Amino acid sequence: MIYATGVALDATLTIALIEASDPPKPVTVEALSILWNNDFVPFAVGGQVFLIGFAVAVLRRGALPKWLGWVAVVIAVIAVTPIGFVAFIAHGILVAVVSVILVLRERRAGTREAASA
Repeated sequence: MIYATGVALDATLTIALIEASDPPKPVTVEALSILWNNDFVPFAVGGQVFLIGFAVAVLRRGALPKWLGWVAVVIAVIAVTPIGFVAFIAHGILVAVVSVILVLRERRAGTREAASA
């Protein structure tokens, strides 16, 4: 929800920038540009909320390897530092790794069911 709000805010500022540039209004464009360049907070906070929730679920329930939960905690901490862009990239990689793990697990379960039938 927070991340989606960030996307909506970013889109709103982009549209406002486009409208302010025809005819050009330099002061307005400069102000909107400053806002647009610094609207990363909802993205960082949204990603951090997702990662913390993911980490808690993995560490409490154990449905996935525990190391994934700890990796998510580290990425969540990095998300609110000046190198938050690294967390954004790592977040995507984490989602891809979890996706592969879940697909492989499902395929193994399907193979076992077929062998027992």
